[in-house]
Amino acid sequence: MDASLRPVTFLFLVFLIIIHPNFFCNGDSQSQIRCIQSDRNALLKFKQHLQDPSDRLASWTGDVDCCQWMGVVCHNVTGHIHQLHLRSFPPIWDELMTYEQYEDQYEAYVRSSMFGGKLNPALLDLKYLNYLDLSNNDFNYTQIPKFLGSMESLRYLNLSHAGFGGVIPHQLGNLSNLHYLNLGGGGYDLYVNNLQWLSDLPLLQHLDMSSVYSEASDWLQVTNKLPSLLELRLSDCELPFIPPTPSVNFSSLTTLDLSWNRFENTLILSWIVGLRNLVFLDLSFNSFQGPIPVVLQNMTSLRHLDLSHNNFNHSIPNWLYSFSRLEFLNLYSNNFQGTISSAIANLTSAISIDLSDNEFSGYLRDELGQFKNLHSLSLGYNSISGPIPVSLGNISSLRYLDLSKNQFNGTLPQNFGQLSKLNILGIDSNMLKGVVSEVHFSNLTRLSRLYAFGNQLTLKVSHDWIPPFQLQVLSLRSWNLGPKFPPWLCSQRHLQYLDISNTGVSDMVPPLFWNLTSQLSFLNLSHNLIYGEIENSLMILSTSAVIDLSSNHFKGPLPYISSNASVLDLSNNSFSGSISHFLCYKMNEPKNMELLNLGKNLLSGKIHGCWTKWQNLRVLNLGNNNFTGNIPASMGSLTSLESLHLHSNKLSCKLPSSLKSCKELVIIDLSENEFVGSVPSWIGHRLLSLVILNLRSNNFHGHIPKELCALTSLQILDLSHNKLSGSIPRCVKNFTAMATKNNPIQGFNSYSTGQYYGESLPLESTLLVIKGTVNEYSTILQLLQSLNASNFIGNKLCGPPLTDNCTVNGVKPNNENIGSKDTGGLEVDWFYVSMALGFVVGFWGVCGPLLLNKQWRIMYFQFLDHMGYKLKGVLSFQYCECKGLISSQWRKLNLAASKVCGSDSYSRQGIPSYFGYLERLRHLDLSFAGFGVFIPQQLKNLSQLYFLNLHGNGLYVDSLGWVSRLSSLQWASGAALQMSFNSYLTFYPVGFCFRNMLILKWSLCMLQKAAPVHAFQEATKISLEFIAALIGRQRLIEVLIGFIRASNFLHHHFLILNLENNKPVLKNSSDGSESGSLLQSMNHTLRIFGSRLLRQWVIHPLCDRNMISAHLDAVSEIVESMGSSRALQNIGGLDGEDSDITIVQPEFSYLLSSVLTNLGRSPDIQRGITRIFHQTATPSEVARARKEVQLSKEKLDCLIDLYRKKLGMRKLEFVSVSGTTHLIELPLDLKVPLSWVKVNSTKKMICYHPPEVLTALDQLSLANEKLNIACQAAWDSFLKGFSKYYAEFQAAVQALATLDCLHSLATLCRNKNYVRPDFCYDDEPVLIHICAGRHPVLDTTLQDNFVPNDTNLHADREYCQIVTGPNMGGKSCYIRQVALIAIMAQLFSSKQSGGKCGWSSCFLLPVSRVALSGRNFPLAIVLWKFALVRLGWFLCTGIISKLHVLDGIYTRMGASDSIQQGRSTFLEELSEASHILQNCTARSLVIIDELGRGTSTHDGVAIAYATLHHLLQQKRCMVLFVTHYPKIADIRTEFPGSVGAYHVSYLTSHKDMDMEDSKTDHEDVIYLCKLVTGVSERSFGFKVAQLAQLPSSCISRATVMASRLEALLSCRAGNRSKNKWLLEKLLIDNEQKVQENMLETPECFCSGGTGDLEDINNAYKEFFLNLKAAISDDDLARSFQFLNHARSIAKELISRLR
Repeated sequence: MDASLRPVTFLFLVFLIIIHPNFFCNGDSQSQIRCIQSDRNALLKFKQHLQDPSDRLASWTGDVDCCQWMGVVCHNVTGHIHQLHLRSFPPIWDELMTYEQYEDQYEAYVRSSMFGGKLNPALLDLKYLNYLDLSNNDFNYTQIPKFLGSMESLRYLNLSHAGFGGVIPHQLGNLSNLHYLNLGGGGYDLYVNNLQWLSDLPLLQHLDMSSVYSEASDWLQVTNKLPSLLELRLSDCELPFIPPTPSVNFSSLTTLDLSWNRFENTLILSWIVGLRNLVFLDLSFNSFQGPIPVVLQNMTSLRHLDLSHNNFNHSIPNWLYSFSRLEFLNLYSNNFQGTISSAIANLTSAISIDLSDNEFSGYLRDELGQFKNLHSLSLGYNSISGPIPVSLGNISSLRYLDLSKNQFNGTLPQNFGQLSKLNILGIDSNMLKGVVSEVHFSNLTRLSRLYAFGNQLTLKVSHDWIPPFQLQVLSLRSWNLGPKFPPWLCSQRHLQYLDISNTGVSDMVPPLFWNLTSQLSFLNLSHNLIYGEIENSLMILSTSAVIDLSSNHFKGPLPYISSNASVLDLSNNSFSGSISHFLCYKMNEPKNMELLNLGKNLLSGKIHGCWTKWQNLRVLNLGNNNFTGNIPASMGSLTSLESLHLHSNKLSCKLPSSLKSCKELVIIDLSENEFVGSVPSWIGHRLLSLVILNLRSNNFHGHIPKELCALTSLQILDLSHNKLSGSIPRCVKNFTAMATKNNPIQGFNSYSTGQYYGESLPLESTLLVIKGTVNEYSTILQLLQSLNASNFIGNKLCGPPLTDNCTVNGVKPNNENIGSKDTGGLEVDWFYVSMALGFVVGFWGVCGPLLLNKQWRIMYFQFLDHMGYKLKGVLSFQYCECKGLISSQWRKLNLAASKVCGSDSYSRQGIPSYFGYLERLRHLDLSFAGFGVFIPQQLKNLSQLYFLNLHGNGLYVDSLGWVSRLSSLQWASGAALQMSFNSYLTFYPVGFCFRNMLILKWSLCMLQKAAPVHAFQEATKISLEFIAALIGRQRLIEVLIGFIRASNFLHHHFLILNLENNKPVLKNSSDGSESGSLLQSMNHTLRIFGSRLLRQWVIHPLCDRNMISAHLDAVSEIVESMGSSRALQNIGGLDGEDSDITIVQPEFSYLLSSVLTNLGRSPDIQRGITRIFHQTATPSEVARARKEVQLSKEKLDCLIDLYRKKLGMRKLEFVSVSGTTHLIELPLDLKVPLSWVKVNSTKKMICYHPPEVLTALDQLSLANEKLNIACQAAWDSFLKGFSKYYAEFQAAVQALATLDCLHSLATLCRNKNYVRPDFCYDDEPVLIHICAGRHPVLDTTLQDNFVPNDTNLHADREYCQIVTGPNMGGKSCYIRQVALIAIMAQLFSSKQSGGKCGWSSCFLLPVSRVALSGRNFPLAIVLWKFALVRLGWFLCTGIISKLHVLDGIYTRMGASDSIQQGRSTFLEELSEASHILQNCTARSLVIIDELGRGTSTHDGVAIAYATLHHLLQQKRCMVLFVTHYPKIADIRTEFPGSVGAYHVSYLTSHKDMDMEDSKTDHEDVIYLCKLVTGVSERSFGFKVAQLAQLPSSCISRATVMASRLEALLSCRAGNRSKNKWLLEKLLIDNEQKVQENMLETPECFCSGGTGDLEDINNAYKEFFLNLKAAISDDDLARSFQFLNHARSIAKELISRLR
């Protein structure tokens, strides 16, 4: 700058400062600027219509400058109001805050902190306002004012969560200067019909319309016109789909949120991928599926990626792990599979990773420990196995870690104790074992929630240990914490949730612990052995607390419980005394208790009448106590009661009539008491919801009231063992609920425990007498309906279901056939005897010769046919006579059900060809008219025909080309036609000409001849394309194109599986879910109806060789189509006239998958039948009733203004207390009218109900009741109309489900490279040949480490394998894989209604070749507690396999007992073996594992040997016999060539031991898992003991004992062999030779001299007995005496040998 100008510039700046001293001021200068008067007046007008319950705008008054008012910001220079900050601030969740505390704060915030009312147009006077924030308020669903669109100076407008409703005004498009617009959080109360107004906001950078309902399909085109847009949030807007667009203009977009929309698109479109600057992307809660698109790999700038709650599958692509900037990754709740790659460590910026609720498997990698900034890691709800990586303990920044619901095993890493920032840890529902010590928690100072239940961990800490943390939630259910009660729990001052049930605690509860109950909202100490008394002081609890102390040994009086508890379970303890103090404590306080269970205790005395304040009770159980007296009348005040249990007490007197007020009762159990009087009739009048009524074992008398018949919901009625008389009402048998099977009690099966972890407590149980046995029944299970004679026995009743008939005219019928007084014998009615004898003689006299003589039988049926011809000639009507009566002007011709051609299939006539000349015909109905033969081609001339019905005739269709000429056809039915395969193949291409088709029924057609499988494949391709085209046009109402059933497919044999013994087929044994079951491994269906049908296929397999082969062909064809892409093909020449029809056939499997997916995404199917109802029904009555309810509510709300004026209280509001609404809360000293009803009170306040409020409440209740009735009537009407088409819809869904199942099986075969089995023929010998067989589950987990094995069984050669080997060597794995291969090869079929089969399929095995021989009779596979439960039912692998179709697979594996039935484990074992011996055949496979182990060795060997001998000699079936008894292998000598001995090979390495000790377990064992020939003498049980972690001292002592026993047995064996040799020598040699031979005896024998052999043997026995006693005796003195005695015996023997 020029030097001469500098002074001038300086002077100019000084001049400006002098004139405008605030020019450079900021913040503080506003205090010197006063607002404009016009702006002040505008704000005051705006305040007049604004509701301010908390008086936040108290400063908006007086002479205070409006620029100093709350929420007002003025310009520093001009004083104009520029900004209004009027948002409310909801409470923020605190980690130390309970859910109830947060609810209380939120209710207070809603009640007193939010602005309401309406917006005054005075805001328009604020000409310079550019910032308006009204978020988080409640404007009571009023519409957004249109005048806001005139505030053109606005740049920031935030109306989110402000309670606006209705249509968003398009006038907001006038705000051309707007940069920020937030209308989100409307909860569907806001909606928009058109988004074009958004295109008028060119400067918009931030747009949030979350939860604004919109059906606009052009939302993308509109937002694409906003080039400045940086942030776009359209979450939960019900957007129908993501439209494709070639390019985007908002390329600078950094934030995109399209979550919660359920788009119909299943793939992420390319325009999203083109947003290279995107930092935040949220596509959660949509319907995207398939793998994550590869094109996303270019979006490397992403920091937040949320794809949760979609249907993505496959594995996580490796390129995703290269997003080094990614901080938040959420893939929760998808279908991702495979393992978690070690490359995940490349996400170096990750702060939060959520991969939970997927299908990940395999082990976790140690690379997870390399994260430096990770705060949250969630891997729960997967199938990850193996140990928890120790490296996780190195993530020092971790605050949230969830590993729950997996299959982790091993121990908990100790370095978890170093995660000093960890706040929440979830390791529950795994398979963790071992000890958890103080080290595991040493540095977890911030831990607040620990979920660890469902493991087998043991906590071992010092008695005085004080944890470094303060927990809010602690769940250690099923841990081992005992026997002492954990004293460290008393140090947890913030504990809100505690579950230490079933933890082996056998101790008293410390008194300090009960002081924690004031902060607990959930306490579960059940199923322990805790004893002692609960302190008699008040147990103060938090709001809605749940207390479960059941199944312990508590005693003494009941404790005082505060009124806050909602669930209290003290059942199954030893509490005694009265309950009066418990019930009547603080009667002025209403009780919040909903469930009270005091059953199974020692309580006594009377049940006092303090029930008036317990009105929230839903379940009351006082059963199994010693209560006396009567039921108090005050119990009738429990109007919410649903379940009442007073059984097994000593209650007496009559039932109080006040109980009829308990209209909600569902269960009443008063059995085993001393009640008297008659059964009250009001039970049938008032308690209409009753499901269970149990009055058994009382003193009720009189008749059974007929009013009980009004209990339409009753499922269990027990009146047995009373003093009732008379007849049982006939209407009892008409109970509709008892006729419905498996109808569970709804509404209170369990009680949710709150917000913590979704746990629940069971509520209900009752005692039922079923066939004379008392059983406890829980409503968690489904009800078994009970109505038989046992429900009425023990009375003087008669009539059904009792066998005693009631008297007629005072004379009881002779039901017992008592003999005649004259003859003294039985009266016989000879008329009926002769009639029966005549029928038998006449029937067999006529039918017998026809059955025996074939020629007579043929002549007889020919005679019947001839008579049929004559009868048909008389009754048939000849159409040739009608020809002259037909007019070409006819529009409608209806011959339905006229039988004009008779019904005889031998002589039916064809449809007259001249029908084709009725060119004006629009309606032609020939259904069930008896037509036959061919359909004339002349029908193609009926171009105006829109209705055609050929259903129910004997018509044969060879070509359908004429149908394509019927261009006006809208309704067509050709069901039950007989079709050639060519007509079936051409039907669907012709169907593409149906441009106006609305309803098409072409189901249950019959192929005259079965076509090749590949031909069906081609036809199915075309049919799927046809269905897809109809759905694409959205004109299809019913698609009922059923599968064609070939006539030779009608008679099949199915395998009947007993699911009680085959649970692993459908569920696993660990948690009862489908995970790990055969069904889960095979289920690749795309729709839920396909999944249901596949379940039926799994439990109804085939066993016919020809059918199995045909179905294998079908699946093979689909699998082949998946492997290669088919070229486009043309199908021409459908018939002579329509050869120009060309159909493009896409690749079959892709087409099948896409059609099923599209069907599932159809709106009506996706949203359910209720959405159909809402879219189609127009319930005017419902609308009127809803309007009446709204008017009643408004009238009720308006009353508050009346009471404000009366009482002069401007801020008076209605309050609610304990569910009682619209109360007026006033101080004690305030006088009110006498007509006001006092409801409740406190020390300072009283709550009233004015009479006007009571009247309005009654009107509201009546209006709500009318609304319920109107809604139910509308719904019933809709269901009635819908039921007319139920059969058609069901047939369509059945056909689609079959397609889905076929596609699922083909997908399974392709994914696992299955190979089809090869079945032998029926006349071939039974055989099982498997080469390199593999166990499916272990093959999946071990992969290449699995060792395959061969199996060769042949009926004419070796058909039995005896398998021995070490424990855990693989014997059970081998026999299971053989059984699996045999079972899976015959597993699947399609079972349709009527027991007939349509399309069926059998899967392919994962082997190169599988062969089985066939037999045409049902297969009865009996799996007796098959040990496949633990390992899962999966398919097995191998190289070559050849098998025979078996008629049974019988297994004897595992160990169990039935103590309840008095059956030991060994008895169960032999019972199963007996069943096998009685039922198996030569075509059966028998698998027996370790038979005879439940008894002594000699008995066990003998029974096992005899069982195997019977199988080999009598049954000659295929046998796999696993045993640890090597002696069993000697049976090979009796069956040479038929029995083979095998063992699972192993290697041993000795640990510097002498050879004489080699037979003990002082060596390492390597299991080779390979089946080789020979017998194994070793079992290596001590190695299993080491794996089970038995104490080393036990194992060492057992090893020594085993060595001694082996030495003793060896010596005994040597003695026996030598004695036998000596005795033989004694017979031929003299005494001197015998003595010489004895001198040559080995040292082990130790016998010699000339003494008697028996004396020597006795001496040896005494020697070893003394030696054994010396070793085993712990007393050194006695041990020394035994040794001396043994020494003297040895000396004597040695002297005799000399």
